[in-house]
Amino acid sequence: MKYIHSLCLAMLTVFVLFFPAAGLAAERTVPILAVDGSGTSQAAPDQAFISLGVITQAVEAQTAQTKNASIANAIQNALIEIGIPEKCIQTRDYNLHPDYNRDQQNEITSYTVNNTVTVRVDDIRLIGRVIDTALANGANRVNSLNFDLKNTKQLRKEALGSAIKDAREKADIIAAGLGKTITGIQNVSENSGTIQPRRYDNMMLAKSAALESTPIEAGTIDFSATVHIEFILSN
Repeated sequence: MKYIHSLCLAMLTVFVLFFPAAGLAAERTVPILAVDGSGTSQAAPDQAFISLGVITQAVEAQTAQTKNASIANAIQNALIEIGIPEKCIQTRDYNLHPDYNRDQQNEITSYTVNNTVTVRVDDIRLIGRVIDTALANGANRVNSLNFDLKNTKQLRKEALGSAIKDAREKADIIAAGLGKTITGIQNVSENSGTIQPRRYDNMMLAKSAALESTPIEAGTIDFSATVHIEFILSN
């Protein structure tokens, strides 16, 4: 009997000690301020990709192919002469298809070869000259022109730094308005956007190509980033 009395007393003591501790833990719950921050950065591009089209048509498929290959080779040789390495000139798409009579769809009237060549230009100053040279040597379509960066690490770093600064400034303003101070950080997550290459569409390129010399402005490349930070506030 004495043993049972002692055991019950011990369990009661544990019960009393446990619940006040749980109550204190609940009282120590700190307020959290969740803030989103955004930032952007810009840089001048240091490379470009030009998509050129060579379209030829002939009554015989072999003639259309031969003519197309001759023009493509002339373009490649001319580009190499102005300083574009051969490894930077690649065929991206090549197709040959028959052309049919509109009135009699089973009748083949000719064959068309469409050859798409992509040129990587590492010297931005050569962009206009590359386009002019290609057109002068038989290219009859400039499909696209995209400016890009070889290394985006610094651009990403600057955008993230700007996003963090933006989040902290917002948090300081809100905390001050609430009469609180920031005492720490509970959680951080980031979302780095993709590089937004500067692009020239077909109409812009056609307008440039119509001039005596093709003027191309590289402009800047933009990168954006966002962060989500949960700040700990003072009680």
